[in-house]
Amino acid sequence: MASPWRAGKGGKPFRLSLQVGGRKATLRLKKIQIRGFKTFADTTEIEFTPGITAVVGPNGSGKSNISDAIAWVMGETNVRNLRATRTEDVIFNGSAARKPVGLAEVTLTLDNSSGRLPIGFSEVTITRRAFRSGDSEYFINKVPCRLRDIYELFLDSGAGGGAYSMISQGEVDALLTGKPEDRRELLEEAAGVKKYRHRRNETCRKLEHTRENLSRVDDIMNELQAQMEPLAEQAEKAIRYRELTTRLREIEVGLLVSRVQTLNSEIEGWRSRDGELRDELAALERRIIEQTQEEERCLESARKAREELEAAHETLSRAQSRAERLRSDLALAQARRQSAEETRRRLTLEIASLSSRLQELEERSSRSGEELQDVLARRSALEEEVRRAREMSDGVAAKLAECEEELARHESGARGLAEDKAAQRSRLESCRARMRQLEEEAAALLRRQEELEERRGQRSAEAGEATAAAAGLEERLRTLDCELEQARSAAERLAASLRDESARLEEITREHLEQSSRLKTLKQMQEAGEGLYAGVRAVLAASRQGRLRPGYAMVADVLEVPGHLDQAIEAALGGALQDIAVRDFSLVREAIEYLKQGGHGRATFLPMDRLERPEVLSTQRLRGEKGIVGCAYDLVGFAPEYEPVARLLLGRVLVAEDLDSAAEAARRMRGWSKIVTLDGELLLPSGAVTGGSRPRRGPGLTERRREIAALEESVRGLERRRRECEARVADLKEHLERETHRTGELQKEAGEARLALTRIAGARDAAANALRELEDSSRELAGRLEGCSRARQQTQDEIRMLEAMLSDSDAAGDELEALLEARRSEVAALRAEAAAAMRSLQETAAELSAVSERERALKQAGAALEEDLNRTRSLLEERKRELEAGGDAGERDALELEELAAQADEAAAEMEARQVELMQAQSRAQELLNALDGASRALRESRERSAALASELHELELALARGEAEMAQMLERLWDEYEITRNDALTWPEPLLVKHGTAAEVARLRREIRAMGEVNTGAVAEFERVRERWEFLASQRADLEEAERDLLQAIREIDDSTRGLFMETFERVQEHFAEVFTLLFGGGVARLELTQPENLLETGVEVFVQPPGKTLQNMNLLSGGEKALTAQALLFALMRVKPSPFCVLDEVDAPLDDANVVRFAELVRQYARDSQFIVITHNRATMEAADVLYGVTMREPGISSLYSAKLSDV
Repeated sequence: MASPWRAGKGGKPFRLSLQVGGRKATLRLKKIQIRGFKTFADTTEIEFTPGITAVVGPNGSGKSNISDAIAWVMGETNVRNLRATRTEDVIFNGSAARKPVGLAEVTLTLDNSSGRLPIGFSEVTITRRAFRSGDSEYFINKVPCRLRDIYELFLDSGAGGGAYSMISQGEVDALLTGKPEDRRELLEEAAGVKKYRHRRNETCRKLEHTRENLSRVDDIMNELQAQMEPLAEQAEKAIRYRELTTRLREIEVGLLVSRVQTLNSEIEGWRSRDGELRDELAALERRIIEQTQEEERCLESARKAREELEAAHETLSRAQSRAERLRSDLALAQARRQSAEETRRRLTLEIASLSSRLQELEERSSRSGEELQDVLARRSALEEEVRRAREMSDGVAAKLAECEEELARHESGARGLAEDKAAQRSRLESCRARMRQLEEEAAALLRRQEELEERRGQRSAEAGEATAAAAGLEERLRTLDCELEQARSAAERLAASLRDESARLEEITREHLEQSSRLKTLKQMQEAGEGLYAGVRAVLAASRQGRLRPGYAMVADVLEVPGHLDQAIEAALGGALQDIAVRDFSLVREAIEYLKQGGHGRATFLPMDRLERPEVLSTQRLRGEKGIVGCAYDLVGFAPEYEPVARLLLGRVLVAEDLDSAAEAARRMRGWSKIVTLDGELLLPSGAVTGGSRPRRGPGLTERRREIAALEESVRGLERRRRECEARVADLKEHLERETHRTGELQKEAGEARLALTRIAGARDAAANALRELEDSSRELAGRLEGCSRARQQTQDEIRMLEAMLSDSDAAGDELEALLEARRSEVAALRAEAAAAMRSLQETAAELSAVSERERALKQAGAALEEDLNRTRSLLEERKRELEAGGDAGERDALELEELAAQADEAAAEMEARQVELMQAQSRAQELLNALDGASRALRESRERSAALASELHELELALARGEAEMAQMLERLWDEYEITRNDALTWPEPLLVKHGTAAEVARLRREIRAMGEVNTGAVAEFERVRERWEFLASQRADLEEAERDLLQAIREIDDSTRGLFMETFERVQEHFAEVFTLLFGGGVARLELTQPENLLETGVEVFVQPPGKTLQNMNLLSGGEKALTAQALLFALMRVKPSPFCVLDEVDAPLDDANVVRFAELVRQYARDSQFIVITHNRATMEAADVLYGVTMREPGISSLYSAKLSDV
C-alpha cells in the first residue's frame, strides 16, 4: 500500500491533512450487474467494497462504460452524457464474432441499512432495461416502476442525477468553463434544496392549473347568470300553468267519478233483473228436460218395436237363406268327394320322387366326410413345419443381435479414438498458433527496440525546435488578446438585444396563451350548449351527430348583430334567440318526435316555408324621428335564406337611443310590435315597459359568437407576431452563438498558445526524462525478448509430443478399423440367413392358411348337405301323412251328404213359422208411434216459452254490456290520465263531488291554458338545476381561491427555505474551497462569487482563483492541470459540506502530472473514510491508493472482460 507521505517542492516532505467528517457513508454501492450494455456483451458482475475501487485498462477497453452504466441505471436520460446519440446506441451492437443483442440491462444493488433512501428496505436493487424497439423497463426491487420513481428515490440523497457523485474528465473542465447557473446546481445539491426546487416546480404547475380552472369557473358562472333571468320568468309562467292544469284535473276527475258512480248503480239493477230471468229460464229448462226424456222414452220404445220388426224380417230372411245354403252345401259335398280321389293319386307319385332324392343326398354326404379327414391330416403336418421354421428364425435373430451389439461397442471405441485424435490435433494447432504469436511478438519487440532508438534521436532535436517556436507563439498571443476583446464587446451588444427581444416574445406568448385559453373556453361552452334550453341543446346536438337531418339553425347563430346592439336585440328577442329555424315543416315533425321519444324537453321551431311575412317598418317613416336608430330588421345582418326569420322577429321592432326617445316614438308611431333601447329597455304595445340594471354576467349568445370570431382573428395575429419575434430571437441567438463560439475559439487558441509556451519552457527537462524512460524501456524489452524465447522453446517441445501422440492414435485407429470390417461382414451374413429363414416361415404359414381355409369350406358344405338331407326326410314323412289323412276324409264326406239332406227339410218348416211372428211385430210398432206424437207437441210448447225468455235476457245483457263498456272506458281514462283506480272512484267522498265545477268551468280553464301559449314545463326544474349549479360553482370558486392562496404561501415558504439553505451552503463551500485549493496548490487564493446576490433563487456562481506566483486571472487562462486541480478543489469542498455516499470519478486525474496525482490520491484516500469511491484511472499513484483493483480488457475484439484483485492481498 502506498504511503501518504510524498515529496513536495524543494524536496521537503509534506502531508495533506483535512478535517473530514467522521461519519461513515450509510448508503453505498454493493454490486452492479451489466448485460448487453455497450461493450459488455456477456453478464458481468462487479462487487464494490467500502473505500476506493479502481478500474484500469488500456484505452478503448470499455472502462468508462462502467461509469456510464451506473449513471444510466440511476436515471440518466440525456444519451449524450452517455457518449451516445440515441438510446439504441447503449445496446451491444455485435462484433466480428458476435451477433447484436436485443436488450441492454443494468442492475445496481445499494446498501440502505440506515434508510437514507426513502424506501422501507435495507437493500435496494435498481434495474433498467432498454430494447431495440425503443421500449424501456424500470424496476425497484424487481417491482415495475417509472423513471420518475427512480429520480425521486435518489432526490436529495447526494447520489442522484445532476449531483457531484459522478464526474468525468470532460465534466471537470465544464465545472469551471460552464455557465454560472450550471455550477449553482452543484451547490443546490450540497444544500439539499433540490427537493425544494422540485416541490416548487410542482406547486407552480398546480398554481397555473388552479388559475386556469378559476378562469373557466368564472366564465361558466357568467353564462349561468345569463340563463337564470329568462328561466325565472319561464318558471313563474310554468307554475301558473301547473295551477290551472291542477284545477282542470280536479273538475274533470269529479265529473268522471260522478258518472262512474251513476253507471255503477244502473249496472247493479240490470244485474238483479238478469238473475230473476235466469232463474225462470232455468226452471223452464228443467221442464223441457223432463219432456225431452219422455219423448226419448217413447222414441226408445218405438225404436225397439222397429228393431223387433226388423228382427222378424231378418229371422225370416235367415231361414230362407239357410234353406238355400243347405241346398248349395249338398252340391258342394258331392264335388269335394271327387277332388279327394284326385289328391290321393298325386301324393303317391310325389312320395316316390322324394325317396329317390334322399338316397342321392346320403351318398354325397359320405364323400364329403372322407375329403375333410384328408384336409385335417395335412393341416397338422403344416403346423409342425411352421413351428420348426420359427425356432430356426429366432435362433438366427439372437446371433444377429449379439453380433450387432459387439459391432456397436467397436464403433463407440472408434468414435472415442477419433475424438481423442481431434482434441490432440486441436491442441497441436493451438500450440502452433501460439508459436506463431510468440514469433510475431518477438518480431514486434525487435521493431519496438528499433523505434525506441529512433525516438531517442528525435528527443535530442526537440529542445532546439522549442526555442524557435516560443517567439512565434508570443506574437500570436498579442494578436489573439486584441481580437478577443473585440469579440467580447460584440457578444455583449448581441446579448442586450437578445434580452430585449426575448422579453417582447415572452409578453406576446403570454398574451397569446391568455387569448387562446379564453377562446378555448368560449368554444367549449358553445359546443356544450351552455346557456341553451335543454330541448334546443338536444336538437342541435342530434343534428351535428347525424341522429337528425342537417338543416337546424338557432336564431342567435343566423343573425349578425353589431356590438352596440347586443343588449337591444337580446332584450327584443329574449328566449326567441333560441328558436330554431328550419327549411320546412317535415324537419319540425322529425325534431319534435325526437324530443318526445327521448324526453329531452321542448323547443320552438320556425319553419320558413310557413312563417308569416309581416310588413317591415318602412325606413321612410323613420326618417326625421329624433332618437330612433332604425328598424332592427335593417340593423342586423343575415343570410338571404334566413330572411323570413329576420322579417318575422325583427321586421316590426324599433331600436331607440334611450328610454325617452322610445317613449316618444311609442306615443306618436303606429304599426310596431316592440321598441327597445340601446341599453336594453323594452316597450310593448300594451304599454308594459321592462328595464333596470342587469347583473354582471358573461357574454350573451350573440356577443359570444362575435367574441369567438374576434378572438380567432386576434390569436392568428398574435401567432404571426410570435413567429416573427421567434425568428428575430433565433437570428440573434445564432449571431450571439457565433460570437460566443468565436470568443471561445479565441480563448481556446490563446489558452493553447499559453499552454504551449509552458510546455516549451520544460521541453529540455522533458526530453531528458524521456531519454531515461527510453533506456528503461529498452531494458524491459530485452527481458521480454528473453522470456519470449523460452516460451517458444517450451511450445516447440509440446508440439513434438503431440505429433508423437497423434502417430500412435493413427496406428490404433487402423487396427480398430480392420476389426470393425470383420464384424460388419459377419453381421451382413447373419442378416441374410435371418432373411432366408423368415421367407421359409412365411411360405409354410401361407400354405397352412390355405389348408385351413379349405377345411372351413368343407365343414360349411357338409353342414349345408346335412340340412338338405333333413329337409328331404321331413318332406317325405309329411306327404305320407297327407296320404293317410285323405283316406279318412273320404269316409267323412259320405256321412256329411246324408246329414245335409236332413237339415234342408228342417229349414223349410222353420221359414213358415217366422212369417207368422213378423205380422205380430208390425201391429205393436203402430201403437208406439201414436204415443210419440203427443210427447213431441208438449216439448215444442215449452221450447217456445224458453226462446221468449232468452230474448228478454239478451236485451238485458246488451244494456249491461254497454254500461260496463262505458264504465271501463271511464275507469281507463281515470287511470291513464289521473291514476285513479275503480275502488277509489266508487268510494270517492260525496263532499268532493259537490264542490266540483261544471263543464262550463272546464271550457273556461282550457281557454285560459290555451291563451298562455307555449309553456316550458321544464323551466322550473331547469331553473333549479342552473341555480344549484351556479351555487355549486360559487363554492368551487371559493375553494379555488383558497387553494390559490395556499399555493402562493407554499411557494413563499419554499423560497424562504431555499434562500436560507443556499446562502448557508455557499458560505461553507467557499470556506472549504479556499482551504482545499491552498492545500492542492501549496498556496494561492480561491473564492466563489454570486452573479446576482440580490436574487438567491436564480443567481449563478462564478469561480475566481489565483495560483501561487500568478496574478488573479480568467479561468480560461489556466493550464489544463491547473483547471483540473481547481475543479477537484471545488468538488472536494462540496463533499466536505455534504459528503456524497459514493462518488464515481472517470479519469479526472488524467491532466495531472505525477506530483499532483499523488496529492489527488491522498485527498481521495482521506475522503474515502466518509464516502465510497470508484475511480477510473491510468495513473499508478491512484491505483496504489485503491483497496480493490479491477482490470478491463478485450480478450475478444469488441467485448469487454473484467479481472479483479484485492490490493491488501498483493
